Amino acid sequence: MSALQFRWRAVTDAGQFVDGVLSAADEQGAMDALRRERLHPVELAPVLSSSGREWASRATTCSAWIRTLATLLGGGVTLDRALVVAAREARHPAVARSVADIGERVRAGSTLADALDAQYGMFPATVVAMVRAGEHGGVMTDALARAAAWTDERDALRAELRAQLLYPAVMGVAAVLGISVILLAVIPRFVGMIGDLGGTPPWSTRVLVLGSTLATRGWWMALLSIAGGSLAWTRWRRDTANRCRFHGMLLRLPVVGNWVRERAAAQWGQTVGALLQSGVPLLTALRIAPEGEANGAIAERMERAADAVAHGGRLAAALDGVLPPTAVQLVAAGEESGRLGELCLRVGDTYEAAARRSLRSLVGLVEPAMVLGFGALVGFVALGMLQAIYSVNGMVLR
Repeated sequence: MSALQFRWRAVTDAGQFVDGVLSAADEQGAMDALRRERLHPVELAPVLSSSGREWASRATTCSAWIRTLATLLGGGVTLDRALVVAAREARHPAVARSVADIGERVRAGSTLADALDAQYGMFPATVVAMVRAGEHGGVMTDALARAAAWTDERDALRAELRAQLLYPAVMGVAAVLGISVILLAVIPRFVGMIGDLGGTPPWSTRVLVLGSTLATRGWWMALLSIAGGSLAWTRWRRDTANRCRFHGMLLRLPVVGNWVRERAAAQWGQTVGALLQSGVPLLTALRIAPEGEANGAIAERMERAADAVAHGGRLAAALDGVLPPTAVQLVAAGEESGRLGELCLRVGDTYEAAARRSLRSLVGLVEPAMVLGFGALVGFVALGMLQAIYSVNGMVLR
């Protein structure tokens, strides 16, 4: 196997950053080579080509910053000092501003989780929940390492999904451009010819004429409608009750609902399991877990489950209807065996993998649906064109 080139960035035992390029058979070999040199890798990426240039997106910069914090804290560096050093490595401007604000908030007395949560969506709710669990359990380094691994897996999955959707997206753009040319340039001429001959356009051609008229004269109305609808939707979703109702509707959708439940079970299991394994009381862990849940309807159910446990109920019974049945059975087994923390982590790992599979299945359904939709649209336009042509020919031959 030929060696690959890897660009790396690492931290020395003294807390200094160094970088370079090395050759290795694979990524694991590159990691091992760096560790033999007593270096702690924080970034490692293959060099795709000699002409490739280094590029850091917001997501990859956040992931690298979290991993840098984990490495520095694991090396005995204080949180205040680690935040200062890690801030120098934030290459994305927006991330750099956020991490500077995080450092100021922590020095002012805020917890790291609260400081991350105050960055207006820069860091995912799952990462904030993991960090909060690490703070409560006294295992901040492990929590940050798990958060960095989670963001790496999320970025890899996003790249895979973008690649799968590239073809239908390109096909859709091409179809829209082609149909626009037909509606704006071709159909009006056919309609004019039919009118000059004293005929009436076929029904399919009349529908295309309506589309052409809207495209040429009513575009501003369409823009106003889209802007007004977006504003109304945003204001409607700001209300907590409306947001929970919408999230509840998502749960009733066949494929999307399954994915949302699996993702929620994964996050709940990872958060509660990590807290219990760190010695945090069960009720405290149950109060923290809903804070990282993006679906408001599920978060409310998790809070009610925590209330039920606080009043003496069993956890598995309280979670019935909140988590999938298999997850509830694992929790019940953990309660009976005294290994609740371990089995909650197993719930997290199991449903994290299940959520990824469901998301891939969902994207797999989107691609053929887009192909069928654009195919039907192109077919209807072709029908309108053919009927217009036959109509003109018939009038000329009479």
